[in-house]
Amino acid sequence: MITEKLGLDEKDVKLISLMMDDPQISQSEIAEKLSLSQPSVFVRLQKLRKKGLIESTFGLSFSKTGLFVSRV
Repeated sequence: MITEKLGLDEKDVKLISLMMDDPQISQSEIAEKLSLSQPSVFVRLQKLRKKGLIESTFGLSFSKTGLFVSRV
């Protein structure tokens, strides 16, 4: 199975599912839902990032900053 090939356990799969449902979910919320400590969630997230399974992306609200983008 793909989860075994990637070295994921049930908690990792649930963690990924929670993040897919709500990308802004906090580590504390994940910890509560998975019955883990927040540091354990942090370690799992680091592991998933190193494997390339999750990425962090950030957006900037240009309208709120007063900045404009133009294409030349």
